[in-house]
Order: sequence, then C-alpha cells, then structure tokens
Amino acid sequence: MPDSKKLTRPRNYLARREQKRLLMLVLGLGLVIVMMSEVRNPKMIASLSIFFDSDQEQEAESTDGQPRIDPREHLQAQRRKSEIPGTFISPAEIDDSVDESGEYFDGVRPGYLPFIKDDLPLRSGEEHEPWFHLLQVLNENTEEDLQEGSTGRATWAQLFRQSKEYRGELVTIAGTVRRAHYIKAPRNNANIEGTNQLWVFPEDNPSEPIVVNSLYLPEGFPMGMTIAEEATITGFFFKRWVHEAGDDVGVSPLILSRTIHWKKKPPKPAEAPAAFDPVDMLYVFGGALLVCIVVVLRVYYQTRRTPKPDEPPVAPVK
Repeated sequence: MPDSKKLTRPRNYLARREQKRLLMLVLGLGLVIVMMSEVRNPKMIASLSIFFDSDQEQEAESTDGQPRIDPREHLQAQRRKSEIPGTFISPAEIDDSVDESGEYFDGVRPGYLPFIKDDLPLRSGEEHEPWFHLLQVLNENTEEDLQEGSTGRATWAQLFRQSKEYRGELVTIAGTVRRAHYIKAPRNNANIEGTNQLWVFPEDNPSEPIVVNSLYLPEGFPMGMTIAEEATITGFFFKRWVHEAGDDVGVSPLILSRTIHWKKKPPKPAEAPAAFDPVDMLYVFGGALLVCIVVVLRVYYQTRRTPKPDEPPVAPVK
C-alpha cells in the first residue's frame, strides 16, 4: 500500500544552483555587518547628513543695523527721478589742477570727479578721463603708499549709501573673490593695457558684490567664474555701477586698485590611510564565522539520513 506521505528528496547542496544561493546568503549577511561597522565612521555620517539639510535663505544685514538694501529697488527709484546723463566732454574742459587741500590722495585731481555719475553703466565719454586718471595714480605709486593713504575699512553699505562722500577716496575692503577675468582697455594716455575685473563678496555683506578693477594680480592667482579666494584690497572708490546680473540688472560699488593682497590657501595635505581598527575587523571576522557555522549546521541536518522504524538494518558485507 503506497505511503500517503510524499517522499521528499533532500537538497543537493553540491549543485551549482544551491551553491549560488548559499553564496548570496553569506555575501548579504557580510554586507550588513560591514555597513553596521561603517555607521561608526564620522565621515559616513557627515556624507549622509547632506540629504537631511534643508535649504534656508539667510537674509544679509548691514553692519550699521539698518535694513538690507536691494540694488534693484534702488535702481528703479533712481530711474523714476529721470536723471539725464551728461554730454560728451573733452579733456580741455576738465579742471586738472592738483588738489592742494589734502582731502584726496597725493596726485588725485578733484576736477575729474564731478563727471562720474552713479547708477549708470560706465560711460565711454564722460568717465573715460577720470577712469584712466585714477588708474595712472595707482600705477605711479607703491602699494605700501596706497595702504598708508587709505581712509580705512569701508563696508558695502557705506560705499553704496555714501557714494558721493567716498568718490575718489582710497578705501580698503576684505572678502571672497568669486570671479576674475581680464578686460582689455581702450586707447588711453595713461598707457594702461587692461585691468583684471574681480567680483568680491565682502565680509560685511556676502550676498552683494563689490566690483574691483585691478591693474595687477599676485602670481598664481586663479582666474575664472567659479573661484573662491580670500583677499584684502585697497583702491579708489569710483562709483555706484549699473551692470548686468543674469537676466536682471544689478547695482554694485566699483573700486579701482593697483593690486590685491591674496590670502593664499595652504596646500591640502594628503589624506592618511584609514587607521586599522581591531574592533571593526573583529566584527567582520566574527560575523563571517557565524555565517559559516550556520550554513554548515544547516547542510549537516538536512543531508544526514536516519533509518526508518520498519526498515531492517543492513547486514555488513562479508
């Protein structure tokens, strides 16, 4: 009479399919153990934290406690005043007498300054002579003399709000240079071939730039549109300058300088290899050993055969 119970064949753990299955089981458990040990690594936690940081907009404030200035709103207000640009002037119409009052740096001729107009782009006619006059003064003096003649540190808000008071004055700013490119100069009597235009985001207002046109740059200073270099700059404040800002229009303080003082970043030290942690290795080897024991025991109990109760013992062969 046939047995009602189905006879099941034991698994053949020597078959390729079963070996792959056991191998995947061992590798999966080993991967879990390794990940558990890596969670203790601070670098891993720091790299995962970027997925949980929320974007928060920080509103920049001026150091004098006054509300932040929006250049676009300021420019719109100036446009409503319907300021009419001046007409073209020739060098003969400029009072080029030297300042004897001591109000300006030695060599600056105040007669050039009234032709500089705020809240407008650079004007090739009226502002050509004042522009190259101040560059010539910078070129004829040493950087040490210019620093000694500086009126001191000036903030973005001071230059923006008090442009007439600072025009033609030597000021000092500090911040992060994020853009730098060379601009060739038109023909001029000062024999200036060109300037390096820098977009400096000052320490007191890192959301709005101060534009600097510098005659010289330190050796090795990087150029480009995505740099981030700390610098201190002394130069003549020129005007509140209107410029393109993407699809919008921006208004920024504009400074002319001889050079800049670059706070060069030290070279990054080579990363040392990760230190050997005996505890982590103990976790790995212990987990692997445990997996091996479990697999061996399972194979042993599933492959051993026990004689049935009604089956006679097999006689040994003589």
